[in-house]
Amino acid sequence: MPLILDSPSESSFETPPDPLEERRRLHHDADVVIVGAGILGSALAVALADQGRSVILLERSLKQPDRIVGELLQPGGVEALEKLGLRHCLEEIDAIPVKGYEVIYYGEEVAIPYPGNAYGSIASPEKTSNPEGRSFHHGRFVSRLRSAALIHPNITTFETEVTSIIKSTSTSGVLGVESLTNKTKPDFFFGSLTVIADGYASKFRKSYLPHTPKTRSKFWGLELVDADLPLPEHGHVILGDGAPVLLYQIGTHETRALVDIPDNTPTASVKVGGVKAHLRNVVLPSLPQQVQPSFAAALDKGALRSMPNSYLPSATNKTPGLILLGDAMNMRHPLTGGGMTVALNDVVLLRSLLSPHHVPDLADSNAVLHQMRSFHWQRKNLTAVINILAQALYSLFAANDPYLKYLQMGCFRYFQLGGQCIDGPCPPEEAYGSPPPIPANDKHIHQSPPDGRGLEVAQAAPGSPKMRLPQDKFAVIKKYIHAAQGAIVAIAWLLCIIIFTRQGHSDGRVGWYFGLCWLSIPILVYLVMVPMWPRARRFSNVYAFATLDTLSVVFWLSAWAAMASYVSQGKGKGDNEKASGCDNFKFGSPGRCKISEGVIVLGVILMLCFVATAFISFKAVMHYKRTGEMPNPTMGNENFAKQTQDAFSSNIRNDDPFDDNHADLDARQGGTSGYGPARRSEDDEYTLLQNDHDEINQAQPTQPAGPLGYGPNSGGVMHDYDTSYAGSYGQHIPDGGYGNAPYGR
Repeated sequence: MPLILDSPSESSFETPPDPLEERRRLHHDADVVIVGAGILGSALAVALADQGRSVILLERSLKQPDRIVGELLQPGGVEALEKLGLRHCLEEIDAIPVKGYEVIYYGEEVAIPYPGNAYGSIASPEKTSNPEGRSFHHGRFVSRLRSAALIHPNITTFETEVTSIIKSTSTSGVLGVESLTNKTKPDFFFGSLTVIADGYASKFRKSYLPHTPKTRSKFWGLELVDADLPLPEHGHVILGDGAPVLLYQIGTHETRALVDIPDNTPTASVKVGGVKAHLRNVVLPSLPQQVQPSFAAALDKGALRSMPNSYLPSATNKTPGLILLGDAMNMRHPLTGGGMTVALNDVVLLRSLLSPHHVPDLADSNAVLHQMRSFHWQRKNLTAVINILAQALYSLFAANDPYLKYLQMGCFRYFQLGGQCIDGPCPPEEAYGSPPPIPANDKHIHQSPPDGRGLEVAQAAPGSPKMRLPQDKFAVIKKYIHAAQGAIVAIAWLLCIIIFTRQGHSDGRVGWYFGLCWLSIPILVYLVMVPMWPRARRFSNVYAFATLDTLSVVFWLSAWAAMASYVSQGKGKGDNEKASGCDNFKFGSPGRCKISEGVIVLGVILMLCFVATAFISFKAVMHYKRTGEMPNPTMGNENFAKQTQDAFSSNIRNDDPFDDNHADLDARQGGTSGYGPARRSEDDEYTLLQNDHDEINQAQPTQPAGPLGYGPNSGGVMHDYDTSYAGSYGQHIPDGGYGNAPYGR
């Protein structure tokens, strides 16, 4: 049995033992088993324990972590701590107040204070006038959260490394976890509900979630001593020729420097001296003059560590008895510092949804899954904003082509206007609270600055189409096939007219072929134009595309078969017994027969083309039905597409048959595509990235009849703040792993 960190009071010998505590300590059984005593795991343990739940908290190592992430908490996260009764965890850790951000663009500075509503719409009025975040040493904050869990009477904490998840052989539900204590002793822990919060490098994610993290850069961290920051008590974002650099205090004398270095950066390659050479030769000269000495000193000291910046879309928890949370479930680029805020607000929301009032017994898997569907949707009110900002702003601030550089400069000039330009439209570094829905006509989304300064350079790329939607490769192939079909139909139509003018007579078989040529025109116009033109996207529907392609296959099969019947019935059946084949055609001249044969060939070609396009359409439909995703186009350049690409679709409706509490979601149409407004699945948090002015104005408050079009949809590094907090890339961890810390009782 592992040693247990659960300190009894002096009066424990006088009072009867707590049967729930004994059950946790001796039998390793509780209402909830939480894997990972990081920020989310520790906070969730306290939140559930406060409701009377019996909680087991498992952590590989309870030593104070030493990390370069999870060091800046936005005001929304501070508010979440207050709701959880954990605000005191920010005390006695030398935390520094954070009042906003300072953006430095090629030496020009602009201050962006937190807006008045940074605490969220439901915060108390006295907090809205002067919102503040906090920055601190990550390990100190985590230790304070763990201390709150350790002293809670409803929580028993074990220092052990979880190795696998225990499943029921009959129901496929999760019963608990298996662990290894001191690297040798196997242990087992059982609970009605198992929560996995083991961070960005989760070993269990791939077995239960459909997505995998995507990483395209790393943050390299240095700890500066007594750095002279341009604007104290503010985070600093430094923009220049390379990727962004972040500076913020984490203590009275310490300042964290995080340098984003994208993968395959030439100036950071081993051939030219590696990362240190890049930091010294490229990054150091771009920093404010007063910061350079402390940065150079930290670089000479050599305490350089890195963390991957990862992106991972969320997905609904669907496994009975199991919940994945934190970075194990959802990550975004840490540029905006929203990871801990997301984690703590998830705890606040989950505490409410899983309260004894809503779920009296956590062993009721159906009730828990029902609430997790609600959790997935309700958390989007906050996480969608944070995730969109993180991915979009990193693409902008790490601009690697001239056009994004123009947008980057336009963004900075916009900030320089001040006033509502840095307060109203949710600045990049906004403190994430509980934001209200953004109105569809929000002028900050659609309008330029009053005088247009800074945006005059954000023009379309030369030669780029301005009236067409970008499409993915399958949509492009389909478009060209339909275009070829249009030309073939025109030829077939002309040949039918020639047949009618030749000597002889025709019947309904030729008439059907000729009529189908006319019918194919509107079909092809719909299939080609609707996915391409923004004004027509409202008429798009993936099922309609597949249906029309399939019907066209049947129609053209019948058309060429009818013509083949017409020709075969007439060939060699004429009045000239000495001739054969088309020379003795029953229904007219030999020319009529030969032209009819050519028409048959064109009909076969048209049918085969529709078979190909129907295959593409059904491929899109099956992909949609299986994952809720739509094929993504190539938006902008390849790097930008990779950065903003999302596994989310754009379903504007909640398909949950068990929950009717999300009607408000139907009013928010999201996501657009080359094939029109797309169906919003349970995994869409980046829809607003794709909405243009027309789409937002066209959004209807009611739900369309069915899933709509496919095409453009959008939506490391560093994870968003790993919730296991037991180790990191670049961190020197003793060989003891989780099991090195002594046990106490």
